Amino acid sequence: MSAADSLAGFYMRKKQYDKAEKYLEYFSIQNPERKRKQAQTYAETGRMQEAYKAYEELLFTDYQRVSMELHGIYLLALKENDMEKARSIVQKQAEAAKFFEMGKYYEVSSFFEIAALEKDADLARKCGRLAGGHSAQSLGSGPSGSVFQLSHRASRTET
Repeated sequence: MSAADSLAGFYMRKKQYDKAEKYLEYFSIQNPERKRKQAQTYAETGRMQEAYKAYEELLFTDYQRVSMELHGIYLLALKENDMEKARSIVQKQAEAAKFFEMGKYYEVSSFFEIAALEKDADLARKCGRLAGGHSAQSLGSGPSGSVFQLSHRASRTET
């Protein structure tokens, strides 16, 4: 694969994007570098909507990975009965959901589990109100996270 990577990079530098795309086919479809480099070739050849779509798909995959890893740490904290750490991780999950613009459900879903485990009716009510416009920050402690917003959304089309 390193030969294909080198050749794709070589042809991209030479602005021979059709040849670069040919060598990207040698990358595993699961390799995010394939999609990232494909997005670059789309952008360089004026296929902006395809480039946006590829980058957004990469971001969505990154969110899923981050979310699963945070959930794994959360489960470890629960096994150790460390509710402070569990709450901290849940806050990070909410911040990640907000950063990646996943929607209110993903911002609060883990807080519902904490509320149930701690029998915290107040937290459960706050979770319910979040859908009405409150921020995830009001549910936990710590500094507010960055908010990620694409300046230009790719059109959503079925493929």
